[in-house]
Amino acid sequence: MPHATRSERGFALPMTIFLVTLLTLLLAAAFTRINADRDVDMGNGYSVTAFEVAQSGLQTYMGTVDTMPNDNDSLRINVPGGYAWVVARLVRRPADTLANPTFLLRSTGYTVISKLGSTPQARRTVAQFAEWQPGRIKVLGAITAANGVDADTGGTVIIQGYDKWWCSPQYPPVAGVYTTSVSGSPASWSVDSGMPPMVTTGTGATALADATKIDWASTIGGQLVPDYTSYVDNLYSNAIQVIQGSLTLPSNAQGNGLLVVTGDLTMGDTFYWQGVVLVGGRVTFADNWTTIEGGIVSGLNAQISGSYIGRTHVGQHDVTLHYDSCLIQAALNSLIGFVPIGNAWIDNWASY
Repeated sequence: MPHATRSERGFALPMTIFLVTLLTLLLAAAFTRINADRDVDMGNGYSVTAFEVAQSGLQTYMGTVDTMPNDNDSLRINVPGGYAWVVARLVRRPADTLANPTFLLRSTGYTVISKLGSTPQARRTVAQFAEWQPGRIKVLGAITAANGVDADTGGTVIIQGYDKWWCSPQYPPVAGVYTTSVSGSPASWSVDSGMPPMVTTGTGATALADATKIDWASTIGGQLVPDYTSYVDNLYSNAIQVIQGSLTLPSNAQGNGLLVVTGDLTMGDTFYWQGVVLVGGRVTFADNWTTIEGGIVSGLNAQISGSYIGRTHVGQHDVTLHYDSCLIQAALNSLIGFVPIGNAWIDNWASY
């Protein structure tokens, strides 16, 4: 009995072609996915580099600018891995010329891979709010004592509020003594130079301490970074020395720069200082001979609620205090520059 048959010749070839095509598509998809993942990883790496470049440029700008920039000042800074454009925007200029203006510093970092050409591969923007610190203080007198002064006789006291003649520019004179009140007998003091020689405000210690425009809480609370935290004698490098607590100076002590004592300061036998001395409590001019050329302020702890402050003691021994704007500025030069505001750094600032 006859029956029909269907030829199956040629069936294997189309199937083989189909399978090869399918495998080719799968391999192509796999390679495409791998390349995409690789591009994403490279992009992430470039973005991280751009972030590092932006942060490095920001830190470089803050650490090298030594004069207050104009609003919208901009600077390109080349760093390893690329370059950063830093822009300084003035966001607050206080009416008080001694107060610190506030800037927004914006740094955009660009990643540049030399083998890929000069076109940046990624960019990232960071920002920091910072205050411009001019490195100066409001000098009211050759000695400013917010805690009042006990005046004694028995020593030779010479206090001059006129700027040194060799200073350029020479600043207007300040008071010889600027304090809340004076008790005792300062009649034998030579304070005939100054404008005026002696000022007694009659106000409370806090009001006078605030009038100095010194932010004492920030100064002793960590914002002022010292070179030394214990007293170093015979140091002439205009260093910053911040002493926590009270300090009794050794005999024949001398130096220059900024000396900050959070408690009381007692002079030793013969003390010579050029620059600025800031004291939270009282100052006792003891023993034989003391000379400070620049300026000294005591009683600043009056800004801190609940602090007890004894009166500064002057007159029993030989004391010479000369206002000197040049030595004051030399002591404060290292403070000039940007001070970052805490908790005011942004790592994803919009760059459009």
